[in-house]
Amino acid sequence: SLDTDLAARAGLGPVFDRVRVRAAAAHEPEERDVVDARVVIGGREFEVAVAITDRKDMRYHMIVGMDILRDSGFLVDPSKGNGRENDGKRAHPNP
Repeated sequence: SLDTDLAARAGLGPVFDRVRVRAAAAHEPEERDVVDARVVIGGREFEVAVAITDRKDMRYHMIVGMDILRDSGFLVDPSKGNGRENDGKRAHPNP
């Protein structure tokens, strides 16, 4: 999912779908707009559909989905922390 303000600053749109999701912190499912986006991680580009939601009060303004992690060959090393210490450049493709 991607923060609404970040999506607006990136000029994403138009909305092509709506999805119903049940967020971990929510009591009831909510509907979210879905837009196409180009995401660049570790120098690699991905064309993905992203759900837009208000994340301004959350720790991260974007969450990378399992689809990118699974299909990209990236390996997540939780011992490296959250990646914010190094400007988010901790993602490396799996050899």
